[in-house]
Amino acid sequence: EISNSEHNLAIAHLLKSYNKFYGNIEDCLEVYTKQCSVMVDTQDVALMAATLANNGMNPKSKKRLVKPENVKYILKHMALNGIYNDNYSWLKNSGAYVKSGVGGIILLVIPGVMGVGIASPPLNKFGNSSKGIQTSKKLSLLYKNILVLVKFVVPYIINSNRYKYSSYNSILLILLVISWSIF
Repeated sequence: EISNSEHNLAIAHLLKSYNKFYGNIEDCLEVYTKQCSVMVDTQDVALMAATLANNGMNPKSKKRLVKPENVKYILKHMALNGIYNDNYSWLKNSGAYVKSGVGGIILLVIPGVMGVGIASPPLNKFGNSSKGIQTSKKLSLLYKNILVLVKFVVPYIINSNRYKYSSYNSILLILLVISWSIF
């Protein structure tokens, strides 16, 4: 992959000409290319996303892998650049953080809730996984609907005498209806 990195090399030299590149270009480009070429599967990506969603704490090992201030920095940059030219419409419609890879991988982070890894190689015009972006949008919408449900509907059901003995079943039914309507 290093032999096909002329654009990255050109960008690095341009940054260097403005004194905005702080390392040896060839060494940095080699490390960057190796990082972009790491083989991962959806479980690996989901664990990375879950670690970010868990404020830097790996949910499996219970070890802090990323400092909270670095998680904020990473999520900020995912919001700005995570899916290239499709970022504006994504943030406007979802509110979740997402990063795509040109191999069709999507890393989805909903802070404090979950991390998801999706793999589906066909790419859209922005270089993102077409089906991965659609799935991520649906998951984000489901999450937003669940937030509304928890904030407004669940307290009504729990406090209502009419549903006193079946509030749990009612909540499950509403969640199923919302899920069914989205997918």
